[in-house]
Formats: sequence, C-alpha cells, structure tokens
Amino acid sequence: MKQALIRNGRPLSLGITMVTVPHFLPCIKALDCEPATAVCEPCPLERIYSDVDCCIIVEKPMVTMKGEWFLFQDQVMELEGGHAINIVGWNDVYKTEHGDVGGFIVRNTWADGLGTAHGLKARGSHTAAFFMQDIGDIDESLSCPNPHSARSWAACESIASCTEGIMAIELGSVTPLNCIDLGLALPAGQCDKSLQYYMHNTTEWGTRGLFIGCFLSINNQTGESGEMCLPPATIDDMATIFSPPTEDLTLNIKELCGYNFVPYSVIEAMEVRFGGMATSQFDIEWAKESYPSMASHQYDYKLVKESTRALRCDRGEGCAAFAARPQEAAASTNRRPRFVSGQRPLCIARVQRGGGAVETQSL
Repeated sequence: MKQALIRNGRPLSLGITMVTVPHFLPCIKALDCEPATAVCEPCPLERIYSDVDCCIIVEKPMVTMKGEWFLFQDQVMELEGGHAINIVGWNDVYKTEHGDVGGFIVRNTWADGLGTAHGLKARGSHTAAFFMQDIGDIDESLSCPNPHSARSWAACESIASCTEGIMAIELGSVTPLNCIDLGLALPAGQCDKSLQYYMHNTTEWGTRGLFIGCFLSINNQTGESGEMCLPPATIDDMATIFSPPTEDLTLNIKELCGYNFVPYSVIEAMEVRFGGMATSQFDIEWAKESYPSMASHQYDYKLVKESTRALRCDRGEGCAAFAARPQEAAASTNRRPRFVSGQRPLCIARVQRGGGAVETQSL
C-alpha cells in the first residue's frame, strides 16, 4: 500500500473490517449490576480485579474519540461489519494510547461530536499533521479541539482554582461541564443536572483502557460544592455523561479534521482473522456542466451549491501537504523528515536512505 501511494500519487480507498472490542467491567451497583443475577465472566488476571468476583463483558467500538483504531490482541474479535476509508499517508513512529506503534493515516467520513455510528456514542478526529507529529496538542486544538472528549477538558484541584484567581489564569480557560447523563454507555443517574461540574482527575483502572473519572460539582444558587467519581469507564464513555455548554463549544473544522490513525497491527490482525480487505485507486472525471461555475440552465444546482464550502487552510502553510514517514528514513537521518507544504491539497514525502534528500509527489 505504501508503494501504491508513492507510485500513483493518489490516496488509496480501503475497505476494512470493523469489530467490537470487549471490555471487562466489574459487576457493581454503580453499573446496575448484581452478581446474583448477572451473567458473570472470569475477570482478567490483573491486580485491579483481585477483589472482584464477577465481571461483565461490554463490547465497545474499536475507534476512540482521538481517532485511533485499536484491538486487544488476546481477546476474541466480534465482527461488526465493514467500512470504507481513504489512506492518505503513514507514520511508522507514531504511538497510540493503546501502545501500537506505526500505522496508516486515513481520512474518514464520520461527523465529530455526539451521536452514534458503528457503535460509537461520540466521535472525534484530528488533522493529518497531528498524526504526522508535525504539530503538538496545543496547536492542534486550534483546528480540532474535540470539545466533547474528556481528553480536552482541563482539570483543576478545586472549584476556586477552576473559576477565579491566579490559578485559573494559569490553567487558562476551564470550561464548565453540564450533566447530560444520556444513559448510553453508563446507566442513567451518574450526575445531577441541577449542578455544574468541572474535571478533577482521571486515574487508570487496570491496563485495558478503563479509567475512574472524578469531577468537582457546584450548585450555583447555594454555592454548595462537592465531588463525585464515575465507575470504571473508558475516556470516551465520559462524553455521554458530561458536555461543555452548547454556547461554549468550539467545534472541529471539518475541512482540516476528520483524519484517523489505523495501526499496522490492527490491519494485520483483522486481515488474518477475517480476510476480505481490499484497496483501490480510481479517478472520477467530471463533465464541465458538473460545476456551478459552468452551470447549464437545464440542471438544478441547488444541492451542489449548498454542500460546497471553501477549502480552509491552516497556519498560512497552504492547503496542507502531509508527509508519509518511512521508518528507515528516520533511522538514516539525523533530523526528522520535514512537513512538506504545497499548493495541491495533499502531498506524500519520503526521505531517501543515506542522503536526507526529500522527494515529494502531489496527490
């Protein structure tokens, strides 16, 4: 696939299998679970489960709100369906939250925010430059803030440090959270809709993507404050419990975001298990009458005009050229392969072994 990207100078369409990922949750009252009536499964052999006699398996999506795809390689994969995405590049040194190193950068079609798609209750994404590691979290937040993701919520030690004084200034803008309590990923009743909340901290619960999320609360009418913690859940589950106020939301820029990262190990595991993965490249040649600028009186262009937006380009670098980054190139040069800019919407770059010269091809 890498060779095809470089040789043909165009993105690759990829038909990929999708599965669900099993998570082992402790059977506790906070999860509306009673061991006497639950369908108990043996818990993983981890220290965190040492006092847990009953676990329940909950199937979760294989894509996080960070736009990273993942699997637990030692668990049975449950086939969910299939999906089509575009491969636009790769990075052999990017490491995901779940520890996978190296993979393809893909453009996806899911809208970011709350809502369901392929089992996801909330979705997020990033720019291709982020997955190329050409920009960091702060710069990325200007384009893809992912406001519904708990990864984006600033944490503070107290209500006062969230809202006033020098600590609030040092923390920057700390967005309050509303209790939406959708009852999608966790049982309803996790929070009080009459209170305002702030992120306090998240603590890993085991090694399989579960966290304890704790939040500060305040009653703005009485001034009474408190703290509450969610039961073990994924970071993404928290988006179904809390959300920044609608008026404070800064949404992802559609033209720049929408990229995901699919590790090589995920693709290989699904291909070995299910097969049927396919890639293709093709060009579509449009008739001149397809464009509103050359409109023909016999056609109605209303829908075309309504769905057409100007391409936004970030940081004054032109309409993003995003580089593919072979591992051997990083090993053979003393500097990182550079971010390549150009006038075309997308470029692929490679660093030649031993020389450090950069070759680019437009997509």
